[in-house]
Amino acid sequence: MNWMIVIGIVVVIIGMYLLYLYFQNYTTVAANMTNLNNANPPVTNTNNPLTYQYSVDAWIYVNSWNNNNIKPILTIPNQINLYLDKTTPTLYFDISQNCGSTTSKPSPPMVVTDNFPIQKWTYVTIVVDNYFVDMYLDGKLMQSMKMNCMQSIPSNVSTSIYLGGNPTVINDIMVTKVYRYPYVLAPQDVWKKYIIGNGVSTSFSTYGMSIEITKNNEVQNEIRIF
Repeated sequence: MNWMIVIGIVVVIIGMYLLYLYFQNYTTVAANMTNLNNANPPVTNTNNPLTYQYSVDAWIYVNSWNNNNIKPILTIPNQINLYLDKTTPTLYFDISQNCGSTTSKPSPPMVVTDNFPIQKWTYVTIVVDNYFVDMYLDGKLMQSMKMNCMQSIPSNVSTSIYLGGNPTVINDIMVTKVYRYPYVLAPQDVWKKYIIGNGVSTSFSTYGMSIEITKNNEVQNEIRIF
């Protein structure tokens, strides 16, 4: 066999392996379903926490709405905050910025959507690329914004990621498959992750619909729709 072909194959294999390692380099915040109705321990982020290019994603289920509280979903102190409004179904993304002068003002919290679904699993993805932020809902781009100033990053080499805020704000919300990636997710990656789903089929709503199959006025079977 031609040695150039052998060397080429080896280079391709090594390249694919390095690419695999790159895309496996992420922080798992919550691999399984986690309830935000109590305090959850913070997760240490050691995967390049000082990068200006990163992504976070989460599946979110709001079971009931409390008009007395804001609803933090994911927080990295002094960096980002993903949260729902107190009284309206508005999902915000807030990012700390270093404007450097009194004449520059940080961008206000960004609106991902003003109509966040209730009692439905919803996939949220935030992609930060230097000055730019792309925000996705169920795999679809909702907003693409540019910050007024460069983002701030934590001063520590390892930082903590909090579910439900820091300090915790109790809310009737569930999350699952929450990850932080030290790189930018491409639109096709976001869509693929949405299509794969979260593996949770349980409905937490007290409401549902089913069809009863009867014979001679007796229920023979029941088909659950939701």
